[in-house]
Amino acid sequence: MKSLFLFLCALCSTTIIAQEKLSISELESAFNCTWEGSLTYKNYADGRMITLPTTLQLRKKNTTTISYTQEYPNEPKANSNGNWKLKEGGTIFNGGVIIEKTRKDDGSLEFTIQFEGKDNGKESTMYITYRLSETKLSYIKEVQYLGSEERFVRNRYEYTKKQ
Repeated sequence: MKSLFLFLCALCSTTIIAQEKLSISELESAFNCTWEGSLTYKNYADGRMITLPTTLQLRKKNTTTISYTQEYPNEPKANSNGNWKLKEGGTIFNGGVIIEKTRKDDGSLEFTIQFEGKDNGKESTMYITYRLSETKLSYIKEVQYLGSEERFVRNRYEYTKKQ
């Protein structure tokens, strides 16, 4: 019985330690260019999906930080800039735990982060899936309210690299 308990403890600790990791170098193709595209989001008031044009610029600040500038030509008050950070040896990106990472056959990278928070005033688990290829970049935020099995798309950014 004691050995079964020790085995289960070892299995659990291995599962907790075995996390996906990301490095800034895996995102190099996203830096020092302009990405043009759109934001599509679910409006809190009426549930409709709304689409706005947007641009994004990403710059590598150091081995753990990416600076971003996001602009909305039709809504300049919504423009923002800041940093996305890699922490905990590359297991945390932009405040979320990296729960999945895949390199596709075409060379593109896809990874998903997960974090807890509130959406529309409700406790939620959020998932953001990032996809990056040489010419395309997207990140999609899904929300799962606590107590629900369903996820829904809150917003989607889709970009094409400007040549």
